[in-house]
Amino acid sequence: MEVAELSGQLQTPKRQRESQVTDFPGHVDQVFQQLNYQRLRGQLCDCVIVVGNRHFKAHRAVLAACSTHFRALFSVAESNGGMNVIQLDSEVVTAEALSVLVDMMYTSTLMLEESNVMDVLLAASHLHLNSVVKACKHYMSTRTLHLSLPGKRYMHCSDQHAAGTASSSRLQHPFLQQYKVLPIK
Repeated sequence: MEVAELSGQLQTPKRQRESQVTDFPGHVDQVFQQLNYQRLRGQLCDCVIVVGNRHFKAHRAVLAACSTHFRALFSVAESNGGMNVIQLDSEVVTAEALSVLVDMMYTSTLMLEESNVMDVLLAASHLHLNSVVKACKHYMSTRTLHLSLPGKRYMHCSDQHAAGTASSSRLQHPFLQQYKVLPIK
């Protein structure tokens, strides 16, 4: 290495640095495929979400990256020594809806059907998955849904006893007000 002397100071020679940026277009897909593979086999998972009697193993980083609800839970838990098990209220988030949502977080594919769209919509709203809420609303707006009368999760009744009877219940949930709901015959 040559050293140049300028004004009595020693300086190292300037090296020509050539940078190259290489893009790997499939890298993100491969990473998420591998994370999903690990999740499905329970490998390297660092949390469990419990809904009712079902347990969902997952990676906290994936859940936190997709959901501000999970990000907040994990941030608070981290300051308290960490959290490995999260219990969700099955009246708010059903196991079936969570399964659809966790699959979406890992695969970028949302599987909506007439039978699950309401549960997925409410779970996504609770978990702050705004893009999923939009997708559910779009799904509902493009179809006439033949749903059974909603349970307590979907309505707000001033009289709890009236919540169990279809004749006295009113569909007042904000999500339901803008959609036509027909009973199954």
